[in-house]
Amino acid sequence: MRNGPGQHHARADAGQTEFCPAPNPCNTAELRQRFPVRIVHPMSRLSRLQAALGGLAAWGATTHAMALIFFGTADPAFHTTAPTGEYSESGWQWLVDGGFCATVIGPHHVVSARHLGLTAGIQFRYKGLLYEAIRVASPATGDLSLLEIAGRMPDAAPRYRGTNEIGSTLFMTGRGTPRGEPVYGPPPDGTRLQGWRWGNAPGDLRWGTNSVAETYLAKPTDPITGDYLVSYFTDQGGNDLTTLSIGDSGGGGFIRDDDGTWKLAGVNYGVEAVFNTTTTGDGFYAALFDRTGFYEFDDDQKAWIIDPSQADQPGTSFLLTRISSYNDWLDTELARPPETDWPRLMSSDSVDGPYLEHPAYSVLIKSKSFSVSAGDARRFFRLESDQPLTVKAPSLQKGMLIFTYE
Repeated sequence: MRNGPGQHHARADAGQTEFCPAPNPCNTAELRQRFPVRIVHPMSRLSRLQAALGGLAAWGATTHAMALIFFGTADPAFHTTAPTGEYSESGWQWLVDGGFCATVIGPHHVVSARHLGLTAGIQFRYKGLLYEAIRVASPATGDLSLLEIAGRMPDAAPRYRGTNEIGSTLFMTGRGTPRGEPVYGPPPDGTRLQGWRWGNAPGDLRWGTNSVAETYLAKPTDPITGDYLVSYFTDQGGNDLTTLSIGDSGGGGFIRDDDGTWKLAGVNYGVEAVFNTTTTGDGFYAALFDRTGFYEFDDDQKAWIIDPSQADQPGTSFLLTRISSYNDWLDTELARPPETDWPRLMSSDSVDGPYLEHPAYSVLIKSKSFSVSAGDARRFFRLESDQPLTVKAPSLQKGMLIFTYE
């Protein structure tokens, strides 16, 4: 399934794909001032940056569904486990497991991409426990989505609060497609490798690296709103160099702060990925490290054209929502009292207390149940609630104590 010209802007929620018309044209001159690559055509680069990154159902099932596209390797097992060495503790430990990408940023909150359309009731696992969103909020501009859960998560990613992201190494995460068939150019009969088509359906979580090349604050005339980090996929950067594809939306991008701590700096938003070898047809999705000679759709002219900026910057670009510009909003949201009350699980190593809120537990409000890791040490539990509760005998399931209440 492919979009036609003028319809390369797609959005997808967790279980459904929706194709939308491309937004209104933006002001080309303003974009040129901010991007290191000249934006010659009003919709050429920003519309391509908004290519679908959600769970695109049309890609179908596959037995090898990987994530992120790497410059240096097509190995399906590359970077599918937690990094060690230089990138140890660089962000992987704060990612949720739920078929979508999100990062834990507080004991009751995870952050993802707004265009995924995530809603209250969606579930995910974190450190073995099953959590459920009870509220979803987004700022007035940009592409962030903040999910609040019932229960408590044991740890969270610190957020980057500086403004000097440019030049920083970017530790990236996602569940996008693997490499597909190689793309040779320049068209029509070139023999030089210039990238790869997107592969099959998204799936496994992987990590890679890139760097922050620029920031971009959208203007009122742009087809997007908000503040973004800009990176490029080129032939410079080594085997770990990566770009985004469908399925990577909401993934966290982390940079190392001056204190040596890796912090959440961006959330995957969009990628420049629609190309053509001729001036007709729908084109194709690809991760090109060299777009030289390939046609790119110009929404203003309603035609496939060769972008003159290819000569200066042959690589392709992608955007991450810039966390540092949303910290005030996030601070306010994380400090809000929950709109839905739930029983608090308290614990102690002595029957006489003191009892403190247990560091990690989940509450599923609709099923009136809560879960906690069984662990090895003896613990005593009690519930705190504004309403009288009756707790039933727990069951042990796969190392988890499951309680129900009424």
